[in-house]
Amino acid sequence: MRISFDAFMQFQVARLQEIISKIQFNCKLNFKNSIDVNIVLDAKGLDVFDINILIAAGIKYVGFNSLVELNEITDTLLPVKKHYFGNLDELNMAEVIAKFDLIESINSISTARKLNDLCVRAGKVKKVLVQVNVLNKEEHFGFLPDEIFEAFSDFGKLGGIKPIGISSYLPDFRNKAKERQILRKVRTIFDLLRNKYRGIEVLSLNAMTNWEDVIAERVNEIRVGRAVLTE
Repeated sequence: MRISFDAFMQFQVARLQEIISKIQFNCKLNFKNSIDVNIVLDAKGLDVFDINILIAAGIKYVGFNSLVELNEITDTLLPVKKHYFGNLDELNMAEVIAKFDLIESINSISTARKLNDLCVRAGKVKKVLVQVNVLNKEEHFGFLPDEIFEAFSDFGKLGGIKPIGISSYLPDFRNKAKERQILRKVRTIFDLLRNKYRGIEVLSLNAMTNWEDVIAERVNEIRVGRAVLTE
């Protein structure tokens, strides 16, 4: 039997509420305030109607993977904080700076320097997250764990961007012990950076099934996409 569009949207809203409930519950277990954990909706694969319903259901941050993805729905998108997940290049940087509240895709020093130069010329300081390729996988973007500290040292010399944390991606290993090992590696990198540099506040990961460990390891931004909302 085919599920109606309305029923499908109700399912996504119910799934979002379930995720929020799990975050709240696990925050209590870890003596954390759930309002300190942000959910960022990944807009990929969702139309503006989907996104607006989820904003109405409690989403405060939406992440976009390209300017096209945002520009196609700007006129009908409800007010929301916009994060940029996509690639940065000389053709899109100026527009990204103007349209997004946070850039989550700094994955090289050269990209950071080009973005910084544009921000300085525009008289802005743009908050950014730095991508960490914690799994050392070629198909993943970001700095390798042994590169990240040198990168942050370099960023400290720039005046137009302000790194406020790190972002990483972890697949579902279907193995809690493996997930815990990688989560702790990410958390260790985050803690070392936070102890060395001022203003490091955000540890961002994609949504995972092991909510208790995600919250226990101080993840405070969780990226939720279509796959998680419809599973």
